[in-house]
Amino acid sequence: MTAKDLAAYQAREVEPLSLSWNDSTTLYTAPLTAGGLTILEAVAILKALNWKKLSSSPAGAHARLEALRLAWSDRLNFLGDPEKVKVPVDHLLSANYARELAAKVEGAVKARKPMAIEVRKHSDEGTNNICSVDRRGNLVAVTLTQGGSFGAQVTVDGLGLTLGHGMSRFEPHPGHPNSPGPGKRPLHNMCPSLLEHNGAAVLAVGGAGGVRIPNAIFDLLTHYWIGGATLEEAIAAPRLHCTGTLNVVIESGWPKADAEYLKQIGFKVGPELPAAAHVSAVSFNPKTGECRSAMR
Repeated sequence: MTAKDLAAYQAREVEPLSLSWNDSTTLYTAPLTAGGLTILEAVAILKALNWKKLSSSPAGAHARLEALRLAWSDRLNFLGDPEKVKVPVDHLLSANYARELAAKVEGAVKARKPMAIEVRKHSDEGTNNICSVDRRGNLVAVTLTQGGSFGAQVTVDGLGLTLGHGMSRFEPHPGHPNSPGPGKRPLHNMCPSLLEHNGAAVLAVGGAGGVRIPNAIFDLLTHYWIGGATLEEAIAAPRLHCTGTLNVVIESGWPKADAEYLKQIGFKVGPELPAAAHVSAVSFNPKTGECRSAMR
């Protein structure tokens, strides 16, 4: 690490990715190479499924899980640094593609079988997230990571800077959109996000927990944004973790009927964990000026 390296670094202001659930609410999230695209794609599939009508049934739990698995499959197969490879972001978030995937989910739910999705198992962790709101309704979500192993475990002499572990986030096989390359940024799981209602920001949310972050935030949003739960209820709701394989990890408190149903149709459910990821969020009520916070 040299002075030239530090001088060459520039923070960039980039356009967020966004998805609307209805005419009044829109979610904005950090673009690639962050993990928010995976959340938006899964939500888009739920929207195409009219998921709210299914949400309270074991079939709804299956549909929600398959939406997440499909989004992870696309993440692991198509995503990379958009400045170095062509990533079909618009296609992945299009209504037509969401309907196409929703039809596959409906078929799997009707057949009471998991979808045949081939992805490799993945693990990663070590992150911090901070959310903040002021009395004027300015909301911020910031996520930082150095990995569970404290980065690369190499500190630059005379600088006190511990190098990161970003290389571990690349796909090691050549020819993949997320393969290593000069000046290329690897995919990561952080996805600080803001929710807007009727033109005003009402929620900032982010998480820590490596590969578990997108799923935990997806769970919170299905309760808060789609289901209408309070912030406290959404934070407290049990979470599920799956990266596209048949292995599903649930938190303590996940509905037993849903867990048993998923086991019966072919998923490997368990073990129960005390927490899938650490999520923090702040909310703002534009009408009353009330600020609230929650984390778990």
